[in-house]
Amino acid sequence: MDQRRAWPIQPSAYAQRALSHLAPPVAAVAVCSDDVSAAEAFAAEVARARPDVQVCWRPRLGAPEALRRGHWQQAWNAQPLEERRALTHEFLADVEVMRGAHTLVCTHSSNVGRLVAQLRDGPTHSLDEAWTNS
Repeated sequence: MDQRRAWPIQPSAYAQRALSHLAPPVAAVAVCSDDVSAAEAFAAEVARARPDVQVCWRPRLGAPEALRRGHWQQAWNAQPLEERRALTHEFLADVEVMRGAHTLVCTHSSNVGRLVAQLRDGPTHSLDEAWTNS
């Protein structure tokens, strides 16, 4: 059985799609990811193409290293209740940022991407399925 949660999409594809929807007054891109290295790679791609665009993401400095590079259930379960509560609040904050974004670029092979797409009124574009709501 395939254990991937989402299809592998290169950061350059996310950057290209996000930048294609960037128009004034929008001058920044928010990245919501459980993988800090993916946010960093995305920011590098955007900087190469559009150094004037600000890319923001939560560095998750307080999260255990095992949970800064994607969600690992075993590492999550090993955290004390207070840490799991804090990480849940972080996740819900990310969902709210994505829900309220001008445009959401996501993947529908991601459970979170699919969930947030259903919670939104604004344009949503999936990189791994031929689906958009705009």
